[in-house]
Amino acid sequence: MIACDLCIDGYCSDPRCRGGRQCQAAFCFPPLPSTEGTGGEGSAEHIFPGAVFSARYPFVREEHDSDEGGLRLGGWRPGVRFPADEAVADGEGKILLTVVSTYKPPGYSRRVFYIRRWRDPAGHEFGSRLLRVASIAKFRRLARGYGYPYSFFGRWA
Repeated sequence: MIACDLCIDGYCSDPRCRGGRQCQAAFCFPPLPSTEGTGGEGSAEHIFPGAVFSARYPFVREEHDSDEGGLRLGGWRPGVRFPADEAVADGEGKILLTVVSTYKPPGYSRRVFYIRRWRDPAGHEFGSRLLRVASIAKFRRLARGYGYPYSFFGRWA
């Protein structure tokens, strides 16, 4: 039987796992490494419905003309820009992943249903309420943050 690190003699001691029922590994998973190192928000140790994962993510500043009076308005976009063969970020925000549910289809790997939101460097949250789905492996990669090296104020992140 597969059991998580909170299971004792095949029974889960974590109340989130349906209050000590026999562990079926449906709600118990090995811990994710913390991307923040603080033990606070985003360093949740298990993937379960309602868990929120956050990690640092690069943002670039975008400016566009407004429709009224030709004002230049600025905003933040997740990602990097490539001015000269290197990835550069103008700021760092967060990616926020909220787990809605998990499901194990017969014969396939476990899937995580989640909602992705962003917190820009100014502290504003945005993103659609679109339900997304990923395998456990892909979700773990997303929960670690941006997957490629980038430069931020002259240092590599």
